[in-house]
Amino acid sequence: MWFRRRENALAASILLTACDPEPPSNVGPIDASSGVPQRDVVIVVIDTLRADAVERSLTPTFDRLTAEGLAVPFAWAPSTWTAPSTLSLMTGSHVREHGWDMPFPRHMRAAGQSYPALDDLPTLAEVMRSQGYETHGAYANPLLSRELGWQRGFESWEGVPDIRMTRHVRRLVEDLDEDDPLFLYVHYLGPHQPLKPSHEARARWGVKRSTIEYSKRGIRLEHLEGPKQSQLEDQYVRAYYAQVEDNDTRLDALLGALGPREKDALVIVTSDHGELLGEHELWGHDYSVWNPLTHVPLIVSGGGHPPLPDTLSTAAIPDLVTRTVGIPATWPLSIDDPPVLVSQREGNLAVSGDGQLRGVWAPGDAGFLGSFDAGTDPGETQVVGDFASRAVVHMHRSRWESTTPEGKRETLDRGLDDETQKLLEELGYMGDAPVPDADEAPSDAKDTAVP
Repeated sequence: MWFRRRENALAASILLTACDPEPPSNVGPIDASSGVPQRDVVIVVIDTLRADAVERSLTPTFDRLTAEGLAVPFAWAPSTWTAPSTLSLMTGSHVREHGWDMPFPRHMRAAGQSYPALDDLPTLAEVMRSQGYETHGAYANPLLSRELGWQRGFESWEGVPDIRMTRHVRRLVEDLDEDDPLFLYVHYLGPHQPLKPSHEARARWGVKRSTIEYSKRGIRLEHLEGPKQSQLEDQYVRAYYAQVEDNDTRLDALLGALGPREKDALVIVTSDHGELLGEHELWGHDYSVWNPLTHVPLIVSGGGHPPLPDTLSTAAIPDLVTRTVGIPATWPLSIDDPPVLVSQREGNLAVSGDGQLRGVWAPGDAGFLGSFDAGTDPGETQVVGDFASRAVVHMHRSRWESTTPEGKRETLDRGLDDETQKLLEELGYMGDAPVPDADEAPSDAKDTAVP
């Protein structure tokens, strides 16, 4: 099982990091008179959560956090799948700068290649640990078990299913010295396929039991290609929003598990990317950069942070965190940078200055697909054809390219190992899951409990 404690090699590398007295190179001198920052920081990433899903679903925990803090209206993911987007969040850099812009695993397998580690940029966990923080990470997406760079700086980095996350965090907090500041990163699988929402959420959204029984693990995108496509597409959308509600319940339990630490903690809740639910006749988050994929929720609760703009990339989170707790770190992307939102994916590019007027480019000969007004046309069905709109998005792209250095990383010339392939098949990333006959669905499916 991939839900296990980190491997010995990872533990050894963390031990070596702990013995190194030098802080990361992006951290400036600390004012000794101010003391070590003591405010806890909790970052929660809910995988595959598009921004409008929070508005359309019953999410009292999101509502509470927003009332206690703020929700950034136009937050964008730096890319539209977990690996590059999460690496951006942890290093405070655009995908263009860190250069980890790789294809989905199924394409890597076909090419006989595998992924390189991003190990030459400081991470937020490394910075926090260098300043006396207890740093702990827990993830439910098995992709994060691969040592590609995100584990650096964490004293513990463990795979934990969504359903067990609350218990894991409660035990972790109980084992900490109450005087030690905590930096906690939690990555839920959330509404990522396969979807198997709880009985209560299914009932609210009209998800049929037969849909959940379609596969013992839950409904997957591959199932939409079967003989009952139209009915299953409707059920998949319902199951997606039901799963969002389940994660809201889990988020509330998680925050409760922090105990007294929650009161003064800086809590940031966001997603690594969104999801297409039939827009542009596409499903999932493979390849493109349309608005339902790039626009994600970003809630900042706990107060004491600098003023935030209405437009913000999740890659600016490291700058937001270190400023709020008083660590003089310098990151490639700052919350004070000009308001340009960028999301890129293997030659696909989306750019916006306000989160609404978006320019979209495809790779190769397709080039500029047009400018779109996601404010009035969230499905981006109509190109905004006037010259001024085109000029604005081209100007934003030019400014971003001229101010952001371009990094490049090469894939490794060896195939994905068997364990990695098996883990990624569970997420549907390998594209070859069997599609069962809907008329022969298993009858022993059980409701999914929500702690």
